[in-house]
Amino acid sequence: MKYRISGYALLVCACVTFLVPTRLRTAESGSFREITKEQIEAVEKGLKYLSRTQNRDGSWDSGNYRMNPGITALACLAFMAGGSVSEGGPYRKEVEKGLHYILKCQDANGLIHTFREPNPMYGHGYSALFMAEIYGMTGDRNVKPYLKKAVDVIIKAQKKDGGWRYTPSPRGMSDISVTVVQLMALRAARNAGIGIEYSIIKKAVDYIINSVCSDGGFSYTLQNKRSGFARTAAGVTSLYIAGKYEGDEIEGGLRYLLESREDSGYMHWYYYGNYYAAQAMFQAGGEYWTEWFPWIREELLKNQAGDGSWKQHSSAGPVFATAMSVMILEIPYRYLPIFQR
Repeated sequence: MKYRISGYALLVCACVTFLVPTRLRTAESGSFREITKEQIEAVEKGLKYLSRTQNRDGSWDSGNYRMNPGITALACLAFMAGGSVSEGGPYRKEVEKGLHYILKCQDANGLIHTFREPNPMYGHGYSALFMAEIYGMTGDRNVKPYLKKAVDVIIKAQKKDGGWRYTPSPRGMSDISVTVVQLMALRAARNAGIGIEYSIIKKAVDYIINSVCSDGGFSYTLQNKRSGFARTAAGVTSLYIAGKYEGDEIEGGLRYLLESREDSGYMHWYYYGNYYAAQAMFQAGGEYWTEWFPWIREELLKNQAGDGSWKQHSSAGPVFATAMSVMILEIPYRYLPIFQR
């Protein structure tokens, strides 16, 4: 299935951060509102920050990451989740420049990276996800061959246990964080019409399920079964993305997230974890979503800096934290196909 944007839809996209469509403004359950005025303003401030910090070549720097395609992809996805694509919207130029930069970072074998990256599969996965969303939403045929090559890299790098790790090699063990990124990219590519064999997805889903611990949380690797908030959020989201909508793994993971929510503020990877947790709760719907989203929204509104950014107390830096935060706030906009139920 392809997602194409009509001329009318592009006009709506261009106005989304200033005039949210009626169906979004009125989405509520009891006292719960999916979108508030303060939320819209925070999103726009965050997007303006990302726009100001884009490099002339279309890339972004963040923390220890310089001209990184993965960071660039996340920034562009934040613009897209707000209604902009390479063909229209208030941040069309930023997305278009980011896309051109990422395409230039793809080598002859299909891997998206720079020479600065010793472990490129994180960045490759986010870049492939971004390209899949662009291709699915616009039908840009120029993107398709790059996307297919990126997907081939992911497929060839899948390990025997079903997951992925930092380098594009099928040898060795996997970890859940890299695995989730690749699985999301594959699902987005499949949504956009790129053929993905079911066996690839099934092996990845089996790996995620094998990561479940006795307390309902998910472990980082199969060799070290220890639960954590961020890895559990990523695990539950990936199961939903892969088409598994119910089961003990889902329910146990959601309970684990609810029980450890208040401790998430002390995490090293706070924004990463809550990016996936918000998606998991959105996919779960019902009370999970109506209770979770107002909480994380209030947390993010409280922590946004005056320049529109969010600060990441790790090597990933403020562009990473800002892109993640903005995308959390934009989930109710329902523009990115990967965010839709």
